[in-house]
Amino acid sequence: MDEHTGKANPARLIIEKFLNMGDYSYDKKLPEGYNTWSKESISELLSGLWITDGCISCNKGKQVPYVSYGCVSRTLVEQIADCIEKWLGIPSPKIKENNTSRKRTLYSITYGKCSDVIAILEFLKLYGVKENTRKNMLSMAYNAQNKEGVMS
Repeated sequence: MDEHTGKANPARLIIEKFLNMGDYSYDKKLPEGYNTWSKESISELLSGLWITDGCISCNKGKQVPYVSYGCVSRTLVEQIADCIEKWLGIPSPKIKENNTSRKRTLYSITYGKCSDVIAILEFLKLYGVKENTRKNMLSMAYNAQNKEGVMS
């Protein structure tokens, strides 16, 4: 409740209804009906998720970038992979489980094929430091893809 008006904050009501507010991190999932949303809406949603729990990087010593997403909700990771498959046509990778040093298992997906990385990085709309990283890795992925084409 807003202390001045005595009414519930409408933004909070939307968040509670659609974004699992109050759920534990391992219970998080996309809102019902997400698979009927527009490509633009899915892009915005995944961009927000990638800013918080995603990774855009490059293996040390290699000039080939990768993108990955990880969290403790297997359902959310599966849904994200499904969105990428539906909207970008990129097959879902195997979900990795890492429970070596955590209270909860971390589930993650990683995309490392140059064409997949390019498609995902072009799809995401990131901000701040991650946007600079996205641009750098996108350029690196294009360069790596061009080198692959020359070697073939």
